[in-house]
Amino acid sequence: MRSSLLFAAALLLASPAMSQTPPSALPNAAPWDQAFLPPAPAWNGPSRALLRGAADPWVTGFEADAAHDFSPSYADTRAWFDRLDAASDLIRIEQFGTSPEGRPIYAVIASKDGATFDPSKPVLLAQAGIHPGEIDGKDAGMMLLRDIAFYGKDGLLDRAN
Repeated sequence: MRSSLLFAAALLLASPAMSQTPPSALPNAAPWDQAFLPPAPAWNGPSRALLRGAADPWVTGFEADAAHDFSPSYADTRAWFDRLDAASDLIRIEQFGTSPEGRPIYAVIASKDGATFDPSKPVLLAQAGIHPGEIDGKDAGMMLLRDIAFYGKDGLLDRAN
């Protein structure tokens, strides 16, 4: 019986499926260190028209990056939002909680109602930037809030906060 198991093991190891080397460019690399997704398609949609140029005082870090694959750090993002809050009566930042690590959690509020919401208007909640690597929503939100505050999109706040 032992010789049968050894023969079966030898056949398995000699099989083409087992003898192939793994598709690894890095020796001893973990699967998560390997490229496993196809390349992202080129971005050429009509939303490119929403981008602001690098000379715009309210350009976001994403827009300022020529490759549009960069997202600024937490500190840079927070500084941009603090500047937006200080410059626009339509935007304010409020702490609304504390993370499990003891860090403050902030909400960026866009409203024409001031500190007290009109109860007849719905409130839209958009979460963004809660997971590293899933940051597109944060960058798009920064662009939208900037356009609401300074570039004629404030009508979006007429019937919602």
